[in-house]
Amino acid sequence: MRQPPDLRRLPDGVADFAVIRDPAYNFLYADKTRLLARLLANPFKPYFLSRPRRFGKSLLVSTLKAILLGRRDLFEARQDESTGRSIEGLWIAGPESDYHFRPGPVISLSLASVASGSVEELKSSLGANLNLVALDEDLELKETGPADRFAELMLKLSIKHDNQKVAVLIDEYDAPILSEITKPELAAQIRKTLATFYATLKTSENLRGFTFITGVTKFAQASLFSSLNNLDDLTLKKDYAAICGLTVEKEFEALFGDRLGAAVERLKAKGVLTPGQTEDDLRAIILDKYDGYSWDGQTKVLNPWSILKFFNELIFEDYWATSGSPSFLIELIKKHHVSLDCFKANNSFSFKVNAIDINYFNPPVGAKRWEPTVLMFQTGYLTIDSSFETVKGESFSLKIPNTEVKNSLINFLMPFIEIDIAEEINTRCLNQAKALVASLSNLDPRGFEAAFGSLLANFPYQIHLPYEAYYHTALVFAFILADQPYFAETSTGDGRTDLSLRTAAGNVHVVEIKYQEEPKTPKGGKKNTADMIDKALKAMVDEAMAQIDDKRYVWPHQGGGDAIYKTALAVYGRTGVKVEFREADNWTLEETVYGPRVVLRVGDRRP
Repeated sequence: MRQPPDLRRLPDGVADFAVIRDPAYNFLYADKTRLLARLLANPFKPYFLSRPRRFGKSLLVSTLKAILLGRRDLFEARQDESTGRSIEGLWIAGPESDYHFRPGPVISLSLASVASGSVEELKSSLGANLNLVALDEDLELKETGPADRFAELMLKLSIKHDNQKVAVLIDEYDAPILSEITKPELAAQIRKTLATFYATLKTSENLRGFTFITGVTKFAQASLFSSLNNLDDLTLKKDYAAICGLTVEKEFEALFGDRLGAAVERLKAKGVLTPGQTEDDLRAIILDKYDGYSWDGQTKVLNPWSILKFFNELIFEDYWATSGSPSFLIELIKKHHVSLDCFKANNSFSFKVNAIDINYFNPPVGAKRWEPTVLMFQTGYLTIDSSFETVKGESFSLKIPNTEVKNSLINFLMPFIEIDIAEEINTRCLNQAKALVASLSNLDPRGFEAAFGSLLANFPYQIHLPYEAYYHTALVFAFILADQPYFAETSTGDGRTDLSLRTAAGNVHVVEIKYQEEPKTPKGGKKNTADMIDKALKAMVDEAMAQIDDKRYVWPHQGGGDAIYKTALAVYGRTGVKVEFREADNWTLEETVYGPRVVLRVGDRRP
């Protein structure tokens, strides 16, 4: 009989499969071995899996290592004699499985902890990791370079184990590159060193057996993907969408369902839940907070790191985010003045996880604008909402997975507001964002100007950027805070709009933003007067309206019956803000006894 889950310990931060399967510790475990057995059915196939950090990749690799070492005992039902605690057997060792455990040689490396401050550090650290594997097998390595030592280890392991093929498991293969990615010269040197190291997988192909590699992204020049021509990328494969993370119906309910009742009572005692809230209410809150990740648009999984932390502490914190946002992402966002468009929900585009050129992170001067969306997906800030076929192939609609990640994004971009944001500032910004959106629904330009100006006042002067994109980002930030759907830089037949959105009142706004930097006042000169600033703002509004008309930005929105407004937002310097709404021409189809008739709705014809 299965023990109640509330008697099991939570393996918070434990990624060693042998430790988790020790009945003395009595840890919970989500059985993924059915999927692993499917992979192992082809013992000479190399596989790659991309998942964000803190998503169970290391435990998955540790589980594979135990299987390949032939440790069937770890997968069978077991009981600890001293405590009497028992654990269930796993699928791969059960009656439905035809997998035969056979001990074999395994090289398991994690590059997450490899030193990469210099090429010399990297080579030394790689060599030390290989030495640890050799030491466990009572082998001595004589080669000095990491690539040569890797090849030597594979050869000696194979010979020791009766010429069996050597399984190779590499966790976080790209960690050394990503840790130094904002230092172009060092990153290139690290990439070159790792390319030589990974090329061993090709040159020693006659010795290599089952191969499984994890990482965050795919680098074109790392030799991993060019050398292993038949590398099977599992990242977006539907059959393996739940290989990491916890499915709601099966794994979450089986492991945590019996904990909900006690959690509800404790949260009520803390005043977090109201007396009338139930287990169903708590379940809904948890799923909204931590569920929603998907790599096929259908199978949804929860973040295991956050779920374990929550049930350990019973506090609704953003655990995944506070465990450490990738520093290279923060630096890249700052460096390339990235708009918040890449974080918005329902961002549909043709998407493939292709190998990324290392220059993607440090484009040359004059290159087109840096596009972070793919990286945001791979690092877990966006996930797949749905997939659909287009003439260009399969496309995906991306979204922010859940409330935790949404909060993470807001704080991830808090250099635009404050480094350590206080709760009252967070609440104030949210109210300002809601007021801004309400002013669009109510067609209240002065209310919009007041709300937008107040929001901008939270942005510290040290990070102000004299670009239109800065204010575009601020406006998008407000929409994200207020849960207002929008579309950014939508291509039309004649150009590309800055923003478009449909408010709760049914108004469609096509927004064009203009910015003019305030010229420096020469020594002894006069500062711009209010009349001069108003004149500059009016000229920018007129320019924006003319662009909307000339580029026919409203045309794609016509015919739907909604009122369409041309919305011009002008910003002068750091203080001048003016917005104007002008209704655009529109038409609808009206049914008559003679058939449909086009009915024209004439808009504001001001020049």
